[in-house]
Amino acid sequence: MSRMNSDRRPIAYEFCKKRDGEKCVVCKRYPVKKVQDKSREVTRLYVDHKDNNNNNNPEDGSNWQLLCPSHNAKKNPRGKQRHSKFSSHLRLKESLTHTSASTHERAETIARSKWQTTAQLDVSAKADPLVRAYVNSLLSHVDRIEKSELACAAAEHCMLKGVQLSEQTAARYIRKYCNNINGFLESIMVEDTVYIRKRRDLSQ
Repeated sequence: MSRMNSDRRPIAYEFCKKRDGEKCVVCKRYPVKKVQDKSREVTRLYVDHKDNNNNNNPEDGSNWQLLCPSHNAKKNPRGKQRHSKFSSHLRLKESLTHTSASTHERAETIARSKWQTTAQLDVSAKADPLVRAYVNSLLSHVDRIEKSELACAAAEHCMLKGVQLSEQTAARYIRKYCNNINGFLESIMVEDTVYIRKRRDLSQ
């Protein structure tokens, strides 16, 4: 018994047609004939293997029957393959949805990061001049102030002005004001304690 090919299939069709009539053995549906204006579709009848084994083609045709497209799709194992393809399509769709969600999350993270950076720059733009003016004012009345106390006082001053600034950040500003190129402050060590004062060589 050989596998049914395109040449053998018409022979099997005619065999079943003569034996059972040209109709689906389940619903008795007849194929719709073509008309000239093509207003109706042709309903094909399929040669089906009763045991779903395409290699089982006995000469007496006992394993053949005609089925309409609907009943052939219900019985034929290829329906499972179509279901598998549909499942693959769903998995692909879910994967794309997950990818889209991940992309959306990454976009939100980037946007949040940009917002935080912008917020930090905004605080810096407000705090820097406040700390500079406050420190300059304090050191106009005293010769020197301990570095940690000056940073703490500058942070509290900014808080009173409505600008959130930590003591550590205030200390970084003070350190920046002490740079040797264009800073207006300088640090000195007195008995193991760091003090801040106005730079002495500014007038030189």
